[in-house]
Amino acid sequence: MSVGGSLSERKAKGFTLLELLVVLIIMALAGALVTPSITKGLEGTRLRGAASDLATFLKHARNLALARKIVYQVIVVPETQSAWLGALEEEPGQGDKRTGFHPASVAEVFTLPEGVLVKGEGPLFFAFFPTGIALGGTVELEGGGQSMKVHVDPVTGLVRIVR
Repeated sequence: MSVGGSLSERKAKGFTLLELLVVLIIMALAGALVTPSITKGLEGTRLRGAASDLATFLKHARNLALARKIVYQVIVVPETQSAWLGALEEEPGQGDKRTGFHPASVAEVFTLPEGVLVKGEGPLFFAFFPTGIALGGTVELEGGGQSMKVHVDPVTGLVRIVR
């Protein structure tokens, strides 16, 4: 026996450079295949979060109308990717002709996150009455190749997310 051991014993103690390169290439390919899935998952999470936040904003308007016994309106504006919440004007002609808001009545503004868009054109109007009913409809949000809808039921005023 030699001091360094046989050739087969020495070869079994480590990896060759070629074997390490093959493993690194396989790992790089696997990472390249997984990255688009992770990115799409993040965009889907952003869209679900935006739909949930908009639904909460609309529910807040309904709760204000019920608690304060006045009509609240939410206007979703696709051009600015935002929604405005305010009390509907009490005296006709005193507010903005396009929105019906009195300038001092805009209480809150909600802005959609980057990458999430309101589908459609022109402002969408929602009104919540002290009786619980609403002038509602549906806002469709899209982002990352997916879409979700936030629906306000006109009879109950309840807000829900529809996939």
